[in-house]
Amino acid sequence: MLCLPEGGRVLLDRAVILGRRPTPLLDGEPWPHLVELPSELTYLSRNHAAIELDGWHVLARDLGSSGGTSLHAPDRPPIRLRPHDPHVLEPGWRLVLADDFPVTFQTAIG
Repeated sequence: MLCLPEGGRVLLDRAVILGRRPTPLLDGEPWPHLVELPSELTYLSRNHAAIELDGWHVLARDLGSSGGTSLHAPDRPPIRLRPHDPHVLEPGWRLVLADDFPVTFQTAIG
């Protein structure tokens, strides 16, 4: 699941698009979760980042956002994601959208 800073959670049973006004991607799954982030956070793009499932892997992609996305893994320096390149997420890793909006990937606990 994805954990949002204000306490919201998104179940990863299908793809997720995060943004101020998210819309499904043309090349993505037809019905992803569309997670609308606060519209007052103008540094976040309309379609900022995507989380996708590939078998047992959870992949994160920056969608060419203007503010960028960083991947933060414990005991490693942050990595700035190149637009549209997929990166595997591990439980406990965080994506930070536009250097200010953290989203954490966690495994679901029964």
